[in-house]
Amino acid sequence: SHEGNCSVAMWRASGAPAILLECVFAVDCVAPASLNIERFLSADPLYMIVNHDGKEVSAYHNAKELASYLEEAHASEILEHRHILDNLFPQMLRISREFAEKERPHLVATAQQKASADLGEEIDRLRYLHSINNVVAEEDIASATEELAEVQEYLSEMRVRLDAMRLIFKGDM
Repeated sequence: SHEGNCSVAMWRASGAPAILLECVFAVDCVAPASLNIERFLSADPLYMIVNHDGKEVSAYHNAKELASYLEEAHASEILEHRHILDNLFPQMLRISREFAEKERPHLVATAQQKASADLGEEIDRLRYLHSINNVVAEEDIASATEELAEVQEYLSEMRVRLDAMRLIFKGDM
């Protein structure tokens, strides 16, 4: 259905028929809850569309505008195109995952920079307080520094996971 995380739609349009795979990827990072690692992750999903030729064409399709053209498709319409489901769809999905994986290093670097900035600021604050007041112990600074290192390590293992997809048949199929 159009309410799930996997759906099929028809785009009744003139011109050459096309098959598009619209994918939404989210970043995921498994870490102890005490690190509150989500605060460093991008809340924005990765959005991409791959066409039947294996080309990433997201720049040509605005998500909201595209949604206005689409109609929910019924399973019977899709099952008629078994060759697409068996051959083309897996290839398009693989290419989508590859495009998303190419973004992973940038997402990791951005999250690590945010962690360094936020936690580094806290470490600097603790060092300053320690210099004017011995109530802040060296152990507090060491603990904060260790937390930053641990966060950086977990962030380096961040992954990109498929959150939702829609197979779109454009034209008269």
